[in-house]
Amino acid sequence: MLNILFVNDNLRLPAGITMFMKNIIDNCSSSEIKFSILTIKSERNNAIEYFKQKGISIYYMPGMTTTSSNSKLMRQIAKINIFSLYAMRKFFTKFFSCHSFDIIHSHFAQIDKMMFKEAKKYGIKCCISHSHSSQLSDSRLRALRNKIMCYGLHKSADYCAACSDMAGIALFGTPFSNSSKRLIIRNGIQTSVFLYDEQKRTKIRHHYNISDNTIGIGHVGRLNKVKNQSFLIDILSELKNDKSKYILLLVG
Repeated sequence: MLNILFVNDNLRLPAGITMFMKNIIDNCSSSEIKFSILTIKSERNNAIEYFKQKGISIYYMPGMTTTSSNSKLMRQIAKINIFSLYAMRKFFTKFFSCHSFDIIHSHFAQIDKMMFKEAKKYGIKCCISHSHSSQLSDSRLRALRNKIMCYGLHKSADYCAACSDMAGIALFGTPFSNSSKRLIIRNGIQTSVFLYDEQKRTKIRHHYNISDNTIGIGHVGRLNKVKNQSFLIDILSELKNDKSKYILLLVG
């Protein structure tokens, strides 16, 4: 049986990375693959019970240091600092001496270099770092911090996974494009859940007072720059001279 450890800083549904892990786990045979999850203990982890019911072992790493400072700069820096990283390193040394895995698939890039180094000391041969975004953070300060912490990550990981080329380059740098470690994993979803349904279409259009001759453009995602809703508004601008009617619905 293949033993795989997923790593992420939280387990929130319907957050994208948690949904990615959920879809993988739901579509793999439990008789062939054993999944475990390593995360940070938090009140935001609303998916813990779901994974436990699926028979997934949940482990917790040390939480990041917090601060009550009124300074936005200090609050952002304090989430990952030298003290929390020291605690993390001690944790990984003990954790991997007690638990054995065939594969580590991490979605928490800031700790990957340190985690992979400790994991390999205990015989874990395949360490995957996974990028899910074309930006290192929504915040410039955190993006700079993450860039420093992830520098050289493409050398530490056995595979550099990403949902797209842009996401791969953002985390692993330009070497990603031609790397033998390059691994593109599309964000797969259960398309059967979203099959066309005339009754649902009619119900939603009636609820939002949308006429049958109006073309609807929909988007689901949190409302910030990285999700690029501004591009959809640019599309609407280009369509303003079209004879058809359009409406943009943003769900975030």
